[in-house]
Amino acid sequence: GDDVFAQANAVLGEVDRLLQAAGSDRTRVLTVHIHPADLDRFADLNRAWNAWVDVHQPPARACVHAVPAEPGALLEMSVTAIR
Repeated sequence: GDDVFAQANAVLGEVDRLLQAAGSDRTRVLTVHIHPADLDRFADLNRAWNAWVDVHQPPARACVHAVPAEPGALLEMSVTAIR
């Protein structure tokens, strides 16, 4: 769909799943690079982000506008974490 909040939540849920499979979790995330397709929807993206992270100790984050490779995707994320 065209709801960046829903897509961000889905991506972050997948990040949780991958972290768990690797023996880690979101408290061990060091950096996240987010590439939104539309910076005008940044507030919705940020809403999802703030619900996912510990806002008092968030990982380093960079947001840079980009066109996602997947058709219909509104964002891409790259996450680096430790176990």
